[in-house]
Amino acid sequence: MTSPTKTMKTDFFNHIATAHTPGNWKLTIQTDDKHNFTVSVLFTAAHGGDGAARLIPPMILQGTAEELDNGFFEAIAVPVQQTASLCW
Repeated sequence: MTSPTKTMKTDFFNHIATAHTPGNWKLTIQTDDKHNFTVSVLFTAAHGGDGAARLIPPMILQGTAEELDNGFFEAIAVPVQQTASLCW
């Protein structure tokens, strides 16, 4: 939580919106005692398709907070688009 005197600003949801891929996002974030992160991202497109999209495993990203802040959306952009295209 943020303190009453500080406001946290992020553009996380704007990045998702610019992907223009309707669907469901499931994120799991795990941290360790060395401040490293493991993030599991599972995207499923909103359209039914032939079931192939259900067979795709989640993307796993690992890194520090700074690394993930700088490269998270670049790392998932193409796989999300590919998954969305399976349902058309």
